[in-house]
Amino acid sequence: MYKAKLIQHKGESRIAVSFEKKQELIDRFKKLKGAKWSTTFKVWHLPDTAAYRQKFKIPAEKQLPTEVRQQIEKFIQWLRSKRYSESTIKTYT
Repeated sequence: MYKAKLIQHKGESRIAVSFEKKQELIDRFKKLKGAKWSTTFKVWHLPDTAAYRQKFKIPAEKQLPTEVRQQIEKFIQWLRSKRYSESTIKTYT
């Protein structure tokens, strides 16, 4: 059994997947393209792609217009330049 959810990791949209800590499952997960371990979130994660969303049963989200996403990214960079914590940046955005 596993749980999957969307996360923001280092400015990227990723799919976090939590599952029982068994070496067999970890080895299988590592074989997925783009699979990484996050020491920050203590979870395995994958790129946010349509194929992975379908595989892990995560519904597609409505996308913001490109201009809006760019403005949000600029705001995030400004917050980082002011040394706001990632938790604060997440809350503000």
